[in-house]
Order: sequence, then structure tokens, then C-alpha cells
Amino acid sequence: MLAAIAVAQSQTQAQVNNAFLMVNMTSSRLDILQAASLGAMTASGSLAASIFDEKFRAATAEASITATAVAIETSVGTVSLALSQTQSTLIQTQSSLTQTQTTLAQTVGNLTQTQTALAQTQSALMQTQSSLVAMMAESAANMTAVLRQLAAVTNCTSRGMLPDQSGNCVTISGSGSSASSSSSSGAQCPASNISSTSITAVCQPGFSPVSASTPACAAGGNFPVTFTCAAISCPSNSNGVNVPSGCPCNAGYSGTIAASNTLPYYTGSCVAIACPPNSIGASVPAGCVCAPGFNGTVTATTMAPFFVSTCTAVACPAFSAGATVPTGCVCNAGYSGAPTPTSVAPYYAAPCSPVPCPAGTSGANVPAGCTCVNTQGYYGTGTTPRTTTPYYNFQCFTFTSCKVLLTQSSVAGLGTTSGVYYLFYPNSQVFPVYCDHTTNHGGWELVLKIAPSGTRFVYGSADWSTASPINAASLDESSADSLFPQF
Repeated sequence: MLAAIAVAQSQTQAQVNNAFLMVNMTSSRLDILQAASLGAMTASGSLAASIFDEKFRAATAEASITATAVAIETSVGTVSLALSQTQSTLIQTQSSLTQTQTTLAQTVGNLTQTQTALAQTQSALMQTQSSLVAMMAESAANMTAVLRQLAAVTNCTSRGMLPDQSGNCVTISGSGSSASSSSSSGAQCPASNISSTSITAVCQPGFSPVSASTPACAAGGNFPVTFTCAAISCPSNSNGVNVPSGCPCNAGYSGTIAASNTLPYYTGSCVAIACPPNSIGASVPAGCVCAPGFNGTVTATTMAPFFVSTCTAVACPAFSAGATVPTGCVCNAGYSGAPTPTSVAPYYAAPCSPVPCPAGTSGANVPAGCTCVNTQGYYGTGTTPRTTTPYYNFQCFTFTSCKVLLTQSSVAGLGTTSGVYYLFYPNSQVFPVYCDHTTNHGGWELVLKIAPSGTRFVYGSADWSTASPINAASLDESSADSLFPQF
């Protein structure tokens, strides 16, 4: 593209050069005509007109050529600008190509790593294949041995016998779950050269050889060797007649007992199942009881999982918060107690009980609400339940004088009204007292009243020194002779 632009620019420049050449030629022609016209001006007036005409056309042509040159130069400028922009675009394109080449190089590197990994995987697969081939060869050898044993069994069974450990065919009488069976094998006479120990007894699976006899030679040059086979009893933790007839595991045990030709003539065992979650004990057969805080039973069975458990967590008792007793229960506010898991019904101890109303209050209990007893000298809002000892907030207040009551009345929710209040005095004695909260800033306590026309408290009267109250019920500002206990 740059080459094409360069060619166009070259062609445009050539056109400009040609235009200027034409202008120069036209100018030269005009000069010649002017010189000729000066010599022949006197000869002909028409020649002068012709020269003027020619000069006019030349000027017109020069102006046109000049305009064309300007247009061409403008075009050249435009083309140069386009060329510059194109060069910038090409530079950016080249940079993008460089980045693409870098990316391709990285991709090639990744592909190389992938090829290496594939080669390693292929090598591992070849090694695995070699191992499989070796295992198949070993399996084939084992299969061959098994086939040989099967052939021996087929050979013996076709003759009504079974092969012993040496490959001899022996006749075995008795099978299934019978308590005993016998087997015999022919041996060449003379008997003095043959001992009974040279014949290996092979009993059916689950049977054990218990005796052998070697009678004298019989006709035909052979003598029989007879073996007695006894059925093996079911092993511990299983039940049944004997191993050949089957020995299922007892309830609570897991396992399988299978008959075998080799000692102890059975395989497998019965294993005791551990106690399930949420229960305690040695094992299911030995007995499992639900853990403290759980209610239910654990029963042994002969089907997997070999037990049935109904141990269920006991819900938190009344007046407590929490999910279950094993996970923890907290008594509600105003209740005392600490529910603790146990193994006997109701499977928890220390249930939550409502706290009784404290002294100075009245009510059923703290959760139900306790109010301050004013007549006992207690004023306030009563109690509010809480979850920590003593399980309530005591909000009843006592006062020892009218002055104290006035200054602290707000804590007990009392106003500043004059009237009868119950105050505490030494030795925890409580007396009803009239408090005057208006005279001289209040806080005055009425201890004595003398009526203007009264007959008591006159000079020398014993009423001044008496220890007994006089008209103590007159707790007001009325005019009546009175002497109150606190006096």
C-alpha cells in the first residue's frame, strides 16, 4: 500500500512539473510574440489586435494552470496526510503482529510442555500395560492350577470319590449336616509295607477326620483304609447345629461363618457390635443403655446394623431455654435450678423452679411478679426476674426519716405529697409516720400533737414522760392531743 501511495505521489508531482513547464513555455511564446509585434506594429493594426488576443488567452491559461497547481498541491497535502496516517496504522499493526508472535511463541511453549506430559503419561500407561500383562500371566497360571484341580475333582468324582491333598481319589461316605462321615482309599498289598499314616484323609468342608482303620488285604490285592469325619460345632457367638448346616451370628454380632477343608474347618468369625451413638456400654450383646439425657432402648438384632436404637435426646424441661438436656438447658429468668442429664426418668435432675417472692414483697413468685409491701416499710416497683442468683432484681426501698424519704423519693417512684408513710427505725421497727413535705421545704415528721383546748400535755402532766403512745391513730394535721411511738 505504501508503494502505491508513493507512485501516486510521484505521478501528481510530475503533473505539477508539467503544468509549470507549460506556463514557462507560454511565457516564452508571449515574449517572442511581443518582440515580433514591435517590429511589425506599423505594418498592420490587425496584428496588434492578434497579439493582444494571444496574450489574453495566455494570461487566462496561466491563471487556470496556477489554480490547477494549487489544487494539485492541496491534493498532494491530503495524500501526504493520508500517507502519514496509514504509516501510523501500519506501525500499530506491526506492533500487534509482534504481540501475536509473542503469544504464538508462548502457545508453542505450552504445547511443548503438553507434549512432554503426554509422553510421560504414555510411558506410565506402557508400564501399567506391562504390569497388567504380568498380572494376566500370573492369573493364567493360577487358572491353570485351578483347572488341574478341577480336572482331578472331575476324575475322582466320576469314580464316586474325591481327591485328597496328595491327589489320591478317596471315597467319602456321608455329607451335608450329618454328624459324621467316613472315607476309604485303596492301597496296594502287602499291608506290612503300608501304614495308615500314608493315606491323607480329606473330609468335606466343615468336617474333621477323627479316626482311621487299616483292615487286612482283601481279594484283588488291595486293602481299604477307612476314615471317620465328624461335623464341626458352631463357633462362639454363633448359633446352629454345626458348621456344615450353617452357623449364623448371634444377635448383636456381625460376621459370617463358612465351612472349610482346613483347620479349624471353618472361616470367619462373629464380632460384637459396639454400642451405637447416644448410648453407653461395652457392646450391643453385653448391653447398651441410653446415655444420660437420652430416653429409649438399644436392642440386639441379627440384621445389619445388628441393633435397633431408640435413644432420643430429651427436650429441655419446662421453664428452661435450650434445645435438649444433653446439649444444655438454662432456667428462665426468675427460676432457680440447673437441669443435669441423668440415666433415669425423667432423664434430668435439678429442674427449674420459680423463686418465691422475697421479704418485703407480696405475690406468688418472682416470675409471676412481686410488689413492694408499703405497710412493711418497702416502697418501689417490686422485683424483676433475672437468670443469675438470686434470680431477681430487688427494687424495693426503705427510709429512716421523712427527710430521707423526701430527698430519695424519686428512686422509689414516690412523689412529694404529705401523708402517712411507713419508716424503719432502730431495731428494724416499722412505724406509720405522718410526713409534712410542704412546710419549710418539707421533710418534717409528726411526733407530737397538742390541741389548744386539750386537757393533756399540761404542765406537770405524766403524758410527757409516758412510754405509751397516745391517740397514735391520729396521723394527720388535725387538732388532737397525740403522742406517736417514735417520740
